[in-house]
Amino acid sequence: MQPFPTDITTSPTSANSFPVRATPYELSYSTSSTSAPSTTDFAQLAEVTRAYLEEFMIEEFSQTSLTNLDDFVTFMTRNEFLSNLPVVAQYRSTGLFNPSSIFYPTQRELDQLISEAFNSQNMPAYLGRVQGLPSNNPLSSTNSISPNFDLLHQDLLRCVAFNSQSW
Repeated sequence: MQPFPTDITTSPTSANSFPVRATPYELSYSTSSTSAPSTTDFAQLAEVTRAYLEEFMIEEFSQTSLTNLDDFVTFMTRNEFLSNLPVVAQYRSTGLFNPSSIFYPTQRELDQLISEAFNSQNMPAYLGRVQGLPSNNPLSSTNSISPNFDLLHQDLLRCVAFNSQSW
């Protein structure tokens, strides 16, 4: 089992940090467990995800001197467990950039970096961290993770479907 990640932010976040908020996204976790994850289990998953993305972003932004990342925060905003279906967790991430930065990334650029963090090349590293959760956490039996970055489109379709049913 891998050690539980710790906060790796190297410097205090500036009070004047410039925030860039990414588009919400979700990850679906296929597990071999039939047990429902508890609030604590989801909190552990959120922490693993936060640490993974923070490390990924620090590595990405360390390659340029034009953009100084103060912090990268990620919160789980929703989760869902339904029997015999993948566990779904929705996330919201924000990059906090030092005011001394010459350039700030756009939301689209930040969305692209998050997509890269969960692409087929990088997903094994994240999957390994999820599988490294405590063995009593049902999410530690995750065998695959599927990202979904098209939540806005899905929410619009749900609204249209709901509105058409109410007529």
